Amino acid sequence: MSNDTREEHAAVWTKLAESLADGVRLGDALEQGKAEARDPRLRAAIAAVGEAVKTGATLSDALAAQPDGFSNAMVAIVRAGEVGGVVDVAARAIADGVAQAACPLPGERAPEGGEPARYWRLFALLLSSGVPLVEALDLLAADTADPALATATQAVRHAVAEGRSMADEMQAFPGLFAPEVCAAIASGEAEGRLDAQAAAIARGLAEGRLDDLPGAGSPSGEGEDTAGRYVRELLAQAVARRATDLHIEPTGDGVGRVRLRIDGVLHAVDPPPAGGYAAVVARLKTMAAMDVAERRLPQARRIVLPQDDGPRTARLSAVPTVRGERLVMRLLDHTWTLPALEDLLPGDQAETVRELCRRPSGLVLCSGPAGAGKTTLLYAILNQLDRDSLSVMSIEEPVEWHIDGVSQIEAVPRIGLSIAKAVRYAFSQDPDVVMIGELRDLETIEWAAKGAMTGHLVLGSLHSASCAAAVRHLLDAGVQPAMFNASLAGLIAVRLVRTLCPECRQPEQPAVEALPARAAHLIEAIPDATFYAPKGCAACSGTGYRGRAGVYEILIVDEGLRRAVTASADETAMHQAAVAAGMTPIFENAVAMAARGNTSLEEVLRMFGADA
Repeated sequence: MSNDTREEHAAVWTKLAESLADGVRLGDALEQGKAEARDPRLRAAIAAVGEAVKTGATLSDALAAQPDGFSNAMVAIVRAGEVGGVVDVAARAIADGVAQAACPLPGERAPEGGEPARYWRLFALLLSSGVPLVEALDLLAADTADPALATATQAVRHAVAEGRSMADEMQAFPGLFAPEVCAAIASGEAEGRLDAQAAAIARGLAEGRLDDLPGAGSPSGEGEDTAGRYVRELLAQAVARRATDLHIEPTGDGVGRVRLRIDGVLHAVDPPPAGGYAAVVARLKTMAAMDVAERRLPQARRIVLPQDDGPRTARLSAVPTVRGERLVMRLLDHTWTLPALEDLLPGDQAETVRELCRRPSGLVLCSGPAGAGKTTLLYAILNQLDRDSLSVMSIEEPVEWHIDGVSQIEAVPRIGLSIAKAVRYAFSQDPDVVMIGELRDLETIEWAAKGAMTGHLVLGSLHSASCAAAVRHLLDAGVQPAMFNASLAGLIAVRLVRTLCPECRQPEQPAVEALPARAAHLIEAIPDATFYAPKGCAACSGTGYRGRAGVYEILIVDEGLRRAVTASADETAMHQAAVAAGMTPIFENAVAMAARGNTSLEEVLRMFGADA
């Protein structure tokens, strides 16, 4: 490519960056950028991008559709800018990268044996622009015409995707990656500064002074090896102990705290090695293809964890705190299968829910705190529907499990596809049943209610502790009583309690006089029951509990509740109306579960606290 061509592309991207930074709308900014282009092909490509943007396409998708005008690296940098809401910054990065010959132009590839510094300049540009590490390595491999370098880069990419070290894999290609380069990359992995290290390597190669690279004086991979070993052992422990979540949080002393959520309760495990907190965070973010250099904004990504029994999917969330980044990983059980209603609820409650969802229309909501099993219950309901004769759709953020016969839409707010917008379009698809993962705002709630009123069965969830609290929540959110009464068919509240380990549970009759009055009254009503208490054994890791089960209350809306809604009654009055309608309160069902020996009274009282 000639210098004139490169200057022309740089001018286009510079103008686009300036216009967006000044608040100019994207379509108009593209027009202003097009004015900087003299090449008719580039002008035509920009014009096509502008037309696509007018029809609702994202800028990155529109650029990708014009490969003769824009390179894959440009598309990736813009996509990263869209994720962070900083497209103007991304455009400026492309302009600078083009001017410095770091960012390839469309159709351009580094020649075989070309300047090694160019490879690292592009790598630094991609990482500093927020392009995920795995994607950046793919782009690097595609950019070079050197087959050996492309093969080595893909090998490094596969190592990263499997949670292994870049530096360790690079050492297998000594003719392509010098020991000083490997050591610098190991240091960057350990400190979460890969972008800065890549830029330093590019400068060192250009100047012929690799000995001055940061980290080049330390043994290659030393910091990473410790962090990588800790992460592998931590993940293996989490899987072995059936953890659902992994919490890694910074502490004032810099050591960090690590805990596993097992059966709903957090348990502390060994923290990272001394001085290794940042390296552990960087390792996990690298495995999840997050922007390792970004420590100011929250990030969330899916991650595939290689395990002895097969790959396991997880979701990693990183948020900045005043003491450093905090990570939470949700571990998804790859052996999980869609449950039947009978697997979750007692027989009579399962049949009540089934009858409720046989209705041709109406709003059926599942309520409970976060992590209480609402989504599992909704999936079980979808699983028992006749999906051959019904049109079934769902809107989720994210889609947690793929279900045959259900058209699942994943809401992506960062590109403008909110849950409310997805719900609106779903109802234009002639569905019989629509499931909404979470009713978060009034707009979504109103669309759900309108759908129920116009002949659809609408399922959804919201965060409330009980059925009565859910009713009050909807009214407080702004739902009009008339709309509520015309749409709501029923509510299901769910809480998860730990189940006793069958290997070591032991009989223990409760001291009724020491219990809260409500619990004592319920226990006295079932005098022949045998209660059990936790003991602890090897099978349950000494906790006395193994697994969790749901406790439910089901409310079928009747005229008494509708009158309470019309009168805008408080939560207590709502609860009384629900009980009068035949609802058995969730706390009573929990005590009954303890009386059957499935859980302990101690666990019931822990879960329900003041409600007891």
